[in-house]
Amino acid sequence: MKNRSLFRTILCWLLLFSLCSLSPVFPVFATGETFLLSDITYPESILLGSSFGLRGTVTSETNITSITVGVYNSSDEMETGHTATPHVKTYSIKSSDRYVVFGDLIPGTYEYRITATNATETNCVLFSHSFSVYTTLSLTEEVYPNAMVEGASFIIKGTVASQYTLSSVTAGVYNASGTMLTGGTAATTSSTYNLKNLDNKIVFGNLAVGTYFYRVTASDKIMNNYVLLNVQFSITGSFTYSDITPPELLLEGVGYQLDGTIKSQYTMTSLTAGIYLANNSPAATKTVSLSAKSYALSGMNSDLNFAILPPGQYIYRVTATNTVASNRVVVESPFTVLASTDQTMTLSGANYPAHLEKGASYSIRGIITSTSNLYTVTVAIYNALGARTLYKTMNASSTVFTLKDIDTYIKFGNLAIGSYTYRVLASNATSTEKVLLNVAFKVVDAATLTYVDWKKDDARWGEKRLGSSSVSMAKGGNVVTALAMLAVQTGVRDATAFHPGALCDALSNNGGFDSSGNIKWTKVTDVLDHFTLVGSNLKLTGTASQQLAQLSDYVNATHQTYAVLLYAGGSQWVAC
Repeated sequence: MKNRSLFRTILCWLLLFSLCSLSPVFPVFATGETFLLSDITYPESILLGSSFGLRGTVTSETNITSITVGVYNSSDEMETGHTATPHVKTYSIKSSDRYVVFGDLIPGTYEYRITATNATETNCVLFSHSFSVYTTLSLTEEVYPNAMVEGASFIIKGTVASQYTLSSVTAGVYNASGTMLTGGTAATTSSTYNLKNLDNKIVFGNLAVGTYFYRVTASDKIMNNYVLLNVQFSITGSFTYSDITPPELLLEGVGYQLDGTIKSQYTMTSLTAGIYLANNSPAATKTVSLSAKSYALSGMNSDLNFAILPPGQYIYRVTATNTVASNRVVVESPFTVLASTDQTMTLSGANYPAHLEKGASYSIRGIITSTSNLYTVTVAIYNALGARTLYKTMNASSTVFTLKDIDTYIKFGNLAIGSYTYRVLASNATSTEKVLLNVAFKVVDAATLTYVDWKKDDARWGEKRLGSSSVSMAKGGNVVTALAMLAVQTGVRDATAFHPGALCDALSNNGGFDSSGNIKWTKVTDVLDHFTLVGSNLKLTGTASQQLAQLSDYVNATHQTYAVLLYAGGSQWVAC
């Protein structure tokens, strides 16, 4: 108690000295029972970005175990500050000065506070003073966007003012990276500026769907490019839809009815509904031209037949165009078609093109067999957009149908250069319509076809063995080389990544040779898609020219565009 009385006596003398002295008065504060705070400095108001030097001394009857010097916001959260554990009886506030960064404070009202703890008092508030951070610039009566529909306009408003003379004002729309997308800067020599003067520089209607920032900055002789306003806003799409239930899981041969309505804030000029493969290439699409703000998708049901899709992964997509947005994806949903367990219809002996020269004819073959009478058979060709280019549907009333009967209606020679899909479908008593064949092919300019002149004894593959036999490519690789050349010429394989050696490896790995190195023709179709084994054991007679004529007749009889034939009779002949 004697120490505490002495402490108070000293305090009284200090106060009396301060009142009577002719020297500058430094405030002396008694805080709590055991602390003394003297020579304190504190801000009243400071300019944004300015620093302030903190000074003062805290004296305690016992060791100061902790002291906190900080600036707090209106929510009583520390914005900047420092806590020290000095374990001494006297602490200089200057020691905490470099940790309290006034220059980082944004405009507003704050509290400068000092708290301390010693042996008898915990977190005692030694000093608390309110101050403000101000700027020479201000923005009032501001109007800014919050959420907008694409294509819509917006008028910005607000008044920028300075305590001095403004030098420039900028208003604009920025992306998340801070790049201005639309906006402008005005030079001025006035102390106020009306943002309406910059309104024509910001074109909100050209902004794509997304999130943006509307920002206003200004400069005067004190502040440079000070951000007065920075608000986030969004642009939403002008299309919506209702009552749409996209497909998720379909069984092969089972249809799906389009439903729902596409709506637009603006007049729509076109709309496309489509079925796309997993690689985004179209399987079937339908586009309608219109001049309306809504469209019922049920109007496209007759054009998009989900029932004919073979098993696989697909995407159902609806895109639309209006007066402000082009080909906007409105609906997009992946779905799966599962293989049907219906085995009542099969297709055997079918051929199909891989590459066709423009103008070339092609004869289709194959036999459809059904456990019950067939109802219809359809052969169709679809272009790269999924639109049906050629097709013919024939009624059937028996359990067998030969595709040769429909061949004359499918004019491959009329197809333009491009990518196509060849599809065979049939229906019977148990299946509405089933896809029996669905393959892609191309019609190309003859000048673009790739011709290669490979030799069986090429050093790159000549030493490769035919399967497990001792026969090398150099010795017995005639047929493999011919098949590889044909695969490239027909477009089934790319010469940059394929050659006779690669085909030899593929056949060897799939049991394509017997122990003597003879090729197993039935294995060729396992490693070369689009290749079909039409027949074998052709017998040729007569002279060489007569035999060549017989080969030509055989190729024509098989109705194939290309063929590989083997003739063994004293020596081996291979013709392509």
